[in-house]
Amino acid sequence: MANEKGPDHSRRKERSRQAILAATRALVAEEAYEEVTVEAIAARAGVGKQTIYRSWPSKSAVAFAPFWL
Repeated sequence: MANEKGPDHSRRKERSRQAILAATRALVAEEAYEEVTVEAIAARAGVGKQTIYRSWPSKSAVAFAPFWL
């Protein structure tokens, strides 16, 4: 079984990234930006805070990420 494929981590990472961005957009639409926290984004996206911090250094970085692409 040496040819058996393992989990596709890139696919999981992309799903997490999309969930984080969607959660951020939703939270900013529902609340004032100042009230949104990385903890709230992580909870809404169903990921840990560390997952967010691996890709973005701050709340503002994730909030404005779609504009930088």
